Amino acid sequence: MKRLGIILVMIALQVDLFGQEGLPNVLQTYRHLPYLSPALAGVSDFVDINAGHGIQPLSSGQSFGSNLFSAYYSTRKQSRGKNNSFRGSGTETQDDFYANKHTQAKLKIGFGTAFYSEGIGEFNNTYNSNTVAVHVPVADHTYVSLGLATGFNITRVDLADLLVRQPNDPVYQIYQNSAGSNTYLHIDAGLGLTSIKYYFAIGINNIANQRISGDDALDFKNPLVSNLVGGYRFFHSHNFEAIAVSTVTLQSNGEPTLWNFGVRGRINEQVMVGVNLTSDFSIMTQLAFQVNDILNFGYTFSTTTGTSVISNSHEIGIGLRFLNSGNYSPLW
Repeated sequence: MKRLGIILVMIALQVDLFGQEGLPNVLQTYRHLPYLSPALAGVSDFVDINAGHGIQPLSSGQSFGSNLFSAYYSTRKQSRGKNNSFRGSGTETQDDFYANKHTQAKLKIGFGTAFYSEGIGEFNNTYNSNTVAVHVPVADHTYVSLGLATGFNITRVDLADLLVRQPNDPVYQIYQNSAGSNTYLHIDAGLGLTSIKYYFAIGINNIANQRISGDDALDFKNPLVSNLVGGYRFFHSHNFEAIAVSTVTLQSNGEPTLWNFGVRGRINEQVMVGVNLTSDFSIMTQLAFQVNDILNFGYTFSTTTGTSVISNSHEIGIGLRFLNSGNYSPLW
């Protein structure tokens, strides 16, 4: 019974860590916005690849780890000096930037994929999403975007190395007989309005969330999740820019509303610093560097000021941008 109690406590911990949002735990959300709202897939006109690794030491002595990967692109081709992305900045004056950097807006299709894995001890979640979005120009430099995504989520419990005093325990047998794994098929949708100065989007994750393998007794089915994301860019000078950002997450399972508000600034398109305040009383600080037209990397540190099972968190990220003929760098 003691071992069974440990299993149940770990299951509860997994539900607390994985079930709050039904989404992967990502600190550098600006790298993975299309997962929160499929409407934002392909808003940039270059191949946008991002990867990362996060770690969160817990008070129990274990660590919650995550691995992140996403890649997005759009069908819209660029010509030098005429970028079609809603993200960008330049060294010209603001008026020249608007006139020269963002012209000839046309219909474009965005697409991409994302894989995230996170876990603690014997528990692991894997998320996958494959997205297509349509971006329709409605005004100068402004798009209405609609996106759909589908993929799989896998909840896995690996008890191979766990010693059990009572192997015939019914709960343990359920895990053994089901191979400790459930797989779900999910469908997400998103609607957005984007321009060179702002983005606003809503994403609804797990509109459909059907278990396709596993056991009912291990059902950690993700709730319906609504994400509201937005950002507004301020151009203070041609050498400095700042953007206010926010994310609000509402859930169908009765969990509290989650929110994240912050501001990021960047100097000469090379050094970015930011700070965010979250609903769980965490303060996140961000630092990122644009090495060249292709490579960038960043580090995010989150510290909890309230009561939480999670203490300090760290996440490193790396970004690669190919086919970026305009040679510009996005801020979000």
